[in-house]
Amino acid sequence: MIRLLATLILATAAHTAVAAQAHFRSGYAACLTEKLFDQFVTAAAQNDRDAIAYLGQNGCILTDHLAAYDAALTGHPKKGVIQARVYLPKGSMEVYAPVEALTVGQ
Repeated sequence: MIRLLATLILATAAHTAVAAQAHFRSGYAACLTEKLFDQFVTAAAQNDRDAIAYLGQNGCILTDHLAAYDAALTGHPKKGVIQARVYLPKGSMEVYAPVEALTVGQ
């Protein structure tokens, strides 16, 4: 039982260490899933305005709309992409965005 409790405390501490207070910068895209974010990046690289518009209606948003809210980094960046939780007035949501979109500790 003590070993289980110690494991839970360490796991909670490790999770808490990952979460850092942050805010989004304007001018980037954030999406509800990593797959949608990858699709957005591909569409932007190909200047596919129809795909960008579609993704904007189906799971992606400009970070301009998130900049006013607190956020927390919820995972370690990989390949230039971060996962963050955005704290909205009536709940929160997880999004994926480029590393540059997030300012941490400010």
